[in-house]
Amino acid sequence: MQNTDAELVRIVSAKKQVVAGTKYIIEFEAKRANSDEVTLYSTSYLIQPWISKDLQILEFKIHS
Repeated sequence: MQNTDAELVRIVSAKKQVVAGTKYIIEFEAKRANSDEVTLYSTSYLIQPWISKDLQILEFKIHS
């Protein structure tokens, strides 16, 4: 789904975990532009604002 137009269909689940920073784990459904096919994705990322203003993507998966 990288570098393509996509539309968020719905958030399936979202979790927040406090570790050495804040870790977010999100599952969502999206569909590509001009398509009705919905695909499930999951991603997790870490925010450590005392180290960097940027978030760190830990994982990005496309589920088939």
